[in-house]
Amino acid sequence: MNDVINNWVILEKIGLTSNGSHLYSVKCKCEKIYKKTISSIKITNQCRQCDLELRNKKKKERHSELIGKKFNKWTVIELIEVTNKGAKFLVKCECGNKSIIPQTKFLHGWSTQCLACSKVKHGKCHTRTYNIWAGIIQRCNNIKSAAYEYYGGRGIKVTKEWFDFRNFLNDMDECPIDFELDRINPDGNYEKENCRWVSRKENANNRRRSLKNRDRFIIVDKNNLCVVCIKNLSISCI
Repeated sequence: MNDVINNWVILEKIGLTSNGSHLYSVKCKCEKIYKKTISSIKITNQCRQCDLELRNKKKKERHSELIGKKFNKWTVIELIEVTNKGAKFLVKCECGNKSIIPQTKFLHGWSTQCLACSKVKHGKCHTRTYNIWAGIIQRCNNIKSAAYEYYGGRGIKVTKEWFDFRNFLNDMDECPIDFELDRINPDGNYEKENCRWVSRKENANNRRRSLKNRDRFIIVDKNNLCVVCIKNLSISCI
């Protein structure tokens, strides 16, 4: 017989299925033999194992595009593995240390350098300035943060230089007593040109829902929105 359909070679007719369809012995390109009907081999290009290998190959090709690129202090060296949970890469820190980490960590800025570099002391841990910095990193990059939907979820980003606390401190200096970090443009990113230390009152007056900025937004009662609108629309609600 030896007719070919997709990547299947039809070897011989071997009987009937319970519903009366003709059943054939067929061979995949990987040389494995299967029992299938003509209708089933017409809708599948190859066996499940070959299909899985093809998908993994395409994933590896797609992920390989990251090799050689730099994310903060990490440079991507080699693709280690691709799983259903994502890909893992061998990355190299600016200091020369290497590590294997998931791509999500360096893509989202959750990991910016090796452990040795992160231990370099700046003497500001647990200070108000440090806590404010840690807070903006979390709400803009950690999807599990309670405030993520109001910041990272609507496109607010932290400039890549500020993933290193020392750069943030160098640009902004210490937080004055009773002051808060304010973005001049409430829809802008966290970066030197758009941030300043202000009093709590000034910060409140510059929020999206303040009287100063209300004319830029549609204000609606959240209780009058359907679930889909609440999820998909970027609006200011009261």
